[in-house]
Amino acid sequence: MSGAISSVSRIEIQLLINDKHVISAEFKRHFSPLTIKKIIRRLPISGLISKYNENFIYIRTDLDIGIEKPVSNFKKGNIAFSPSGNFISVFLKDTSTAQKYNMLGNITSDNLGLLLSVGAGDILTFKILNQ
Repeated sequence: MSGAISSVSRIEIQLLINDKHVISAEFKRHFSPLTIKKIIRRLPISGLISKYNENFIYIRTDLDIGIEKPVSNFKKGNIAFSPSGNFISVFLKDTSTAQKYNMLGNITSDNLGLLLSVGAGDILTFKILNQ
């Protein structure tokens, strides 16, 4: 087992912006265990960044995962998966959505602000720490 897994319930991950800037985060298995298991098997996952107003950024995936412990209220730094849109979102501020998401985890470093300045053509990669 990799040293990236700090406990059974928390998986340390990194978000890379254009393979230059690193943001630390973690998935918490108790939020959505089946969703997280499927995502972990597919990491690293990369995609072009899209923004929804200033509320969140997201990347599209080809993952087909159903709803699991749905939530629609998020805090700044939360990471969640949209079963209806097949995308992973990072919330940039406290947000309520009409759409239900599977909660994955949250940003653990204090440089979430890097995501505020991303633009068209930027690439976000989710990967397990030390992968």
